[in-house]
Amino acid sequence: MKVVEAKEVKVEKMPHKKEERQRGQLRWLFKRSFKGEGLEFSWRRFDEIFQEVSKMLLTERSNKVFSQNTVDAEADAKRLKAEASTTDEVIKAFRVKQAQSKLRVGLLTAKNEKMKKEIHLCKAEVNALMK
Repeated sequence: MKVVEAKEVKVEKMPHKKEERQRGQLRWLFKRSFKGEGLEFSWRRFDEIFQEVSKMLLTERSNKVFSQNTVDAEADAKRLKAEASTTDEVIKAFRVKQAQSKLRVGLLTAKNEKMKKEIHLCKAEVNALMK
């Protein structure tokens, strides 16, 4: 009977199609950029750094999204501040109009009272003449 020692077998997970496509695109870029410069590139090394490059790209994309959200939030804040300022101006204008209207009503009320007194005096004169 033979005794066989167990060996560890390294099982690599299969890359997703998206990763394969990205890896192929990056290899093409590297080949193109290093072409004619006499540089050799180790594809094993490429596979080692591919995951880190992918993480960096995802982080960069997240940063861009975050930056865009920040810009949008700042624009909304400016718009809301402008709306609040406009609203304050409208409220002030209405308060001025209201004060003017109250003064006008007060003047008209005083004129009305004066006219009532004159009418009352005129009635009294007419009644005195009629008797």
